[in-house]
Amino acid sequence: QQELRQLQIQLELLRKQLSVQSIELYNAQIRLWALSIEVLNLQRGIEEIMRQQAEENTMWAYLASFFSRNSQEAEVKKTQRDRDRLQKIATRSIKENIVKQQNSIIQTYKRAIDTINENIHSTETKIRVREDQERRKIEKEILRQKRNKMKEQEEKKAREATKKRERKAKESHEADQAKNKQNSHSKQTCLHRCWWN
Repeated sequence: QQELRQLQIQLELLRKQLSVQSIELYNAQIRLWALSIEVLNLQRGIEEIMRQQAEENTMWAYLASFFSRNSQEAEVKKTQRDRDRLQKIATRSIKENIVKQQNSIIQTYKRAIDTINENIHSTETKIRVREDQERRKIEKEILRQKRNKMKEQEEKKAREATKKRERKAKESHEADQAKNKQNSHSKQTCLHRCWWN
């Protein structure tokens, strides 16, 4: 009983651990999803800047900016866009590393959950085995008690039958003795009468 109770407590603790790990895994997956969206948005931003730079680098755009009075302004915009692109690339690189770390964390949670599930399965199996042993033990005890009761009843019936036979034998013996007495008394009476006669 004590071992079974300990196994049930262990199973309860494992289920709580599984619940905690599952929540942690879920939260880690949400963080990964958010990070992936951030990386995707950064990638789109980089691609947009590169598209704008490609447009500016065409011959027509170069000539237009060369003859324009705003060539200095265009150069500042170009430098700013280039700085933005490099900033986004650096940020994307950092976020991609965080995504890798988050994937690693998720794998750790998944392994932990797999281990807990294996332990739960093992503990449930031990509990079933122990419950089966306890049930068989109880059934065996019940069967033993029934056999003992049947044996006692048979012994009681045998004793009662013996007593009944002994009583009948005694009654029969007493009846025979009474008959013999009566017969002997009758004979004596008869002899006695004969003597008087």
